[in-house]
Amino acid sequence: MQKKYVFKFLLVLAIALTTTGSLVYTVKALDSSAPVFSNINPPEGAVVSSSGVTLKFDVTDPDNISNAASEYYIKVNGNTISSNFMYDGSWVDNNYGSYYQVSTRTVAHISGQVTGLKDGPQTVEVMCKDQKGNAVVKAWSFTVAVPPVFSGMTPVPGTTSNNRTSVSVNINDNDTVNPDSIIMMLDGLPVQHSFNPASGLISYTAQVPLGFDSR
Repeated sequence: MQKKYVFKFLLVLAIALTTTGSLVYTVKALDSSAPVFSNINPPEGAVVSSSGVTLKFDVTDPDNISNAASEYYIKVNGNTISSNFMYDGSWVDNNYGSYYQVSTRTVAHISGQVTGLKDGPQTVEVMCKDQKGNAVVKAWSFTVAVPPVFSGMTPVPGTTSNNRTSVSVNINDNDTVNPDSIIMMLDGLPVQHSFNPASGLISYTAQVPLGFDSR
């Protein structure tokens, strides 16, 4: 006598095939989550005192970060800069030298350097994809504020000068110097000075040799 089997199919979130036992097929949804940025430097709203800045950040994604050159970038003020990509890992030394050993591809460290920034706000945009093609774009800004630098002081500080009627100094800045912001003082009192924007020279000429009543 032949034995009969009854098959029943149920479709909910899985398909169940039942006879004397069961076989379950699990349907997994496609991943659509993008990578996540962290440890961004310089951070949003930061003020830096240098015209050259190193930008760096970390990216994490359980589906591995793509290291294809076309799938990540750093832009500063709309211009793409050269960047460096490294998966999380460490340098290992052996008898033949040293090498970088990747510990995971779910974490990546991306950095880039930009120079010649002028004073004022700077906009950064970064993009990265995981190995399933999910992309994330993030933008933020920081401010460059480089203090002016004085040089070429005449007479040289600490020296003795006889019958001198003028003093001068050069001012250098990574942006345009505001002439109205310049104050020149002699013995604690402000004096009338001249400023040459082309050369950055600030100078004062006294009516009589300094050391007498030159004001």
